[in-house]
Amino acid sequence: MDLRLAQVRTEQIPQNRYIEVQVSQDLLERAYEKAISIFSDWDLTPPGVHSHLGIDLNCHKLVLDIKHEVVPPLAFALKYFGDGFPRSLIQKLRNKPQTTDTLFELVCLGFFAEHHKVIYEPKLPDGKVPDLRVELDGGPFIYVECKSHRYADAPYVEAFMDVSSQIICDAFTGQPITTAAEQEHSRMEVYLKARPSSREIEQFRKAIPALTMDRVRVECPVTPNIAVMAVPQAQPLRSGASLWNGWQIVGTEPTRIALPDSRVLAYSWPGLDVQRRKLQRALLRDARIQLRNIPAGSLGMICIQTVSAKRFLPDVHALIDQDQFSQVPIIWLKSSRVLGTESKIVFRDGVGHLVERLFPGGAQELRRAASPQ
Repeated sequence: MDLRLAQVRTEQIPQNRYIEVQVSQDLLERAYEKAISIFSDWDLTPPGVHSHLGIDLNCHKLVLDIKHEVVPPLAFALKYFGDGFPRSLIQKLRNKPQTTDTLFELVCLGFFAEHHKVIYEPKLPDGKVPDLRVELDGGPFIYVECKSHRYADAPYVEAFMDVSSQIICDAFTGQPITTAAEQEHSRMEVYLKARPSSREIEQFRKAIPALTMDRVRVECPVTPNIAVMAVPQAQPLRSGASLWNGWQIVGTEPTRIALPDSRVLAYSWPGLDVQRRKLQRALLRDARIQLRNIPAGSLGMICIQTVSAKRFLPDVHALIDQDQFSQVPIIWLKSSRVLGTESKIVFRDGVGHLVERLFPGGAQELRRAASPQ
């Protein structure tokens, strides 16, 4: 896993740091069997193969790739606990709103336990229970709180998916402009300036049949808050949006499923970014509060897995140097639960030596033995 280190002011730290985690193939196979056992009565697909795990949440289903998103965390848990997982861990894994949070927690456990003594769920004098305590040789103890951005059921995501689905699926299905764009190996892109009302969406639908390729070769405003444009299928996605939603037709032949291959693609409106940042800052605040009564002489660290991590990085830089983070001077910002994805560590002045000790290894290349081939 590639970690990019970022200091607040003057620490001189190497730009790249890699964590080496060794997990045997036997352990990975046992972790797969453990996953099938724990989630045996959940939605395992396809039948007999069990490569994906479906998690039914309030209004939608979250689908996890078992090999890449479930097996590595459970392999770390097997390495730490052995075959007998604590009952509380099984309960957290099977609590559907908490499943992905717990998998991320186990990823953090695996990384830290590779090089340090780690206590899982240590209890503080005030009764709070952080996720981990990393006991560095010679001290200090580092209490770790892990937070995962529940992206799929975030209100701002639900709002965008509701609006964009009405636009890209309902409005463009069977329309001449959709067929014409496909014949030219183009996709239709929809740009939202703000959340359109139901009335505006209906106006947009009625305007679609009149669109021609000549009109949409440049950005074409259709309603006050909705514009469209046809772009070459191979053109990269526009930067600046925090959410996308695409419509693609999949037949009986093997088909690549990716946003750039969509027939119609919608970009989120700017106001959603404000809501995303509020949720992310709330995650940091909750983690900091969980760690505010750690014992004297110890320090706290927050591990946060979140979408749009690069966009959130300036907020982390602005917050970490405030007094309220004096006892929690290290934040590990990760964009994905999947191993091998880039992440960043932001820390206050004066704790660079602790970061060096927490993440040893210099410029070693990560051996991705923890990720099945």
